[in-house]
Amino acid sequence: MSAFVAVFNRDGRPVEAEVIEQMLDATPEYAVHGQSRWVDRQVGLGRQHFWVLPEEVGEVQPLFDPDSGCVLVADVRLDNRGELAQALGLRNNPAPPLTDSGLLFAAYRRWGAGCAGRLLGDFAFAVWDPRPRTLFAARDPMGSRGLSYFVTDAVALLASSVEHLLAHPMVVPRINEAKVAEYLAVEWSNQEETFFQDVYDLPPGHWLMISPERIERREYCDLLPRAPIRYRDPAAYADRFRELVTEAVRCRLRATGRIGVSLSGGLDSTFLAAVAARLITDRPAAPDLTGYSYAFERHVECDERQYIEPLVARLGIKSRYVWCDDLWTFREIDRWPVYRDFIFWDAYAWLPQAVREAAHRDDCRVLLGGYYGDSLMAGEWAWTSTLLAEGRIAGLLRELWVARRELDWRAEALNALRPWTPGWFRRTWRAMRSGRRGMACHGLAPALAKRVNLEARRASYERQAASVPPTIRRFYRSLWTNLPAQGVASVQRQYNRLGMELLSPYADRRLVEFVLAIPADRLGKPGSGRNRWLQREAMRGLAPELVRLRPRKTTFYPLMREGLFEKECATVAELLQNPRMVALGYVDGAWFARRPPTAALAEGEVLFLWLCLSLELWLRRYGLSRT
Repeated sequence: MSAFVAVFNRDGRPVEAEVIEQMLDATPEYAVHGQSRWVDRQVGLGRQHFWVLPEEVGEVQPLFDPDSGCVLVADVRLDNRGELAQALGLRNNPAPPLTDSGLLFAAYRRWGAGCAGRLLGDFAFAVWDPRPRTLFAARDPMGSRGLSYFVTDAVALLASSVEHLLAHPMVVPRINEAKVAEYLAVEWSNQEETFFQDVYDLPPGHWLMISPERIERREYCDLLPRAPIRYRDPAAYADRFRELVTEAVRCRLRATGRIGVSLSGGLDSTFLAAVAARLITDRPAAPDLTGYSYAFERHVECDERQYIEPLVARLGIKSRYVWCDDLWTFREIDRWPVYRDFIFWDAYAWLPQAVREAAHRDDCRVLLGGYYGDSLMAGEWAWTSTLLAEGRIAGLLRELWVARRELDWRAEALNALRPWTPGWFRRTWRAMRSGRRGMACHGLAPALAKRVNLEARRASYERQAASVPPTIRRFYRSLWTNLPAQGVASVQRQYNRLGMELLSPYADRRLVEFVLAIPADRLGKPGSGRNRWLQREAMRGLAPELVRLRPRKTTFYPLMREGLFEKECATVAELLQNPRMVALGYVDGAWFARRPPTAALAEGEVLFLWLCLSLELWLRRYGLSRT
């Protein structure tokens, strides 16, 4: 993952080259292969290079086109190179193949802002076009690459991360309290606001155009299905899903070095490993595939070797175990990852760090991860409402009868009716449950919720979602709620530091469009071994049946409880002594008095405690204040 910055002084002042360097130097980990810049009067662009794709080795950006005067910086991996080359008349060009950035640049020069809708893959880019004097930028529909911005009457700044923007002298880091409130309430609907006032993320699937006179932002891709996909043969859904997963993995194997996979015993990563192993075997002189897995001796409930070992043996791939019994939450608190641009709240941060370091020792350039698989399959909860909406009553009754001994009838009834219940009812029900069960937002300071008008913001998000079909509304939203696109840049930097890139094949636009368009009851069904039906069927013949039919997920929750309530009690106590989050009015201090941090806390209460601790670390580490 490379990175870029762009500075456009809208008031006509010349850009100082030192400012571009200052912004780039804020995140040196992106510059695996160096950095460069281009400055001309009121515009400056810079880029930090990380050459992962074979075609881009040696490429130096910004790219300049002498005919049009346009200049481009991009962080891009295109999956439709052949299609674009043909549309641009470049397929039979005898010259060396263009880089992905070169193809993107040619697409912009041909189609202007319309180029974004023709690109397939992971991308964020910015183009200075001197003819209309505009700075144009776009981000892919999945938000796989970061793109943040800051605009005033005097200046427009674009960058791959918020951290780049905070290094500009005109950007004053002030906390965005509304974002803090949504964070504590586990509300990720807003994909534009960041944790800093006046600093924004360009939402996935949007482009931004800035001139001295105006600012225009537009959505060019919303991923909503144009028409439902219905097959006569149920097996066709699994066949198509397998084809799409295979293509998503294939596209992400285009790399200059060794390939690894973060391999658990779960369905998501085992499926990817099985597909990647077959593809790599078919590639001449391809590097070996290596699986990197967590292993436990003491926390046996966290250990998945019973699933990993038969898979590795069947695939014939290399395997590396990283031992994780002692990687509890908050171990070595002084080294615990805390990022300024995003409140990092992964309680198991040392686990992927151990995998990164093992893969780095093996000179891996790309690490495939099963992240986003849970989000992709989350729509199965809507199987009842889908069958009702489509009038398939006989099918609904049949499924209910088959799973009658395992169903939570109350939950299924709520799921069936949820798409058609009014927003005010859902908000009231959520508030009632919050009071009874200690949900994540229970300890949020009432004054903060009122100050930022949290309920009105929630209602606004629900109104915005009204155009989404009711049966997929919650699923559509969960695709971003479960894996906030805003945290991508922060996490990716940790891989850049070690000279590798994390790629998530499940975060593929083609896969998302497919699962949104098929009936929810084809994603999963109630009953043992029937959840994630689509994925399990697609894996048939690829993985051992022990893996494909495993009944439940593994949790690393024991590591969190051990860290917070046993090994690091003193750390937790120190963080909760005169906490800044209480002094700033973000968290109700009385909540901690009523629920002191002990192992007796319910899981929802532990979640809120963890969110608070992560927030407190962020406030202390960077000395942030409200003004």
